[in-house]
Amino acid sequence: MSKTNTSKTVTTETGQRKRVPFDGLNSRLHVAKKDPNFYYYIFNMVEDRVQRALNAGYDFVTKKEAEESDLTFGDPTVAWNSEDLNGKVTKIVGKYDNGKPIIGVLMKLPMKLHLEDEASKARNNDEIDEGLRRGGTPREEGYITGIDYNPSAGR
Repeated sequence: MSKTNTSKTVTTETGQRKRVPFDGLNSRLHVAKKDPNFYYYIFNMVEDRVQRALNAGYDFVTKKEAEESDLTFGDPTVAWNSEDLNGKVTKIVGKYDNGKPIIGVLMKLPMKLHLEDEASKARNNDEIDEGLRRGGTPREEGYITGIDYNPSAGR
């Protein structure tokens, strides 16, 4: 795997260097110039996360695609190393206790599917909220009642 350094200075339309405030509000994992027809997410390459994303309909964002659309991943003013994984857009997002890097891979999902997933999560959350209001706890087979739940009682 090759490692590349993509550190660069961001300039304005007039060619002047763009000021990036040093206030900690810049996201090192921000994705800019995204296609509005897709939802983008960075999956850590741990366990089966990437395979689960593929099963859910996500696709890899390729470096060629990112270059053609001028999509950027992370703060372009910060130097970063990338593991070259067959042309996929990746970034080192952390490290394990043993010092080995945790690689994040940029993936995209058609916005239609993302909105369907969000609506499904909202319906599920509404069911859980309603069950809690009735004093139950959600389970696959329904709600178990008789649990004394009083959120205003504190601990």
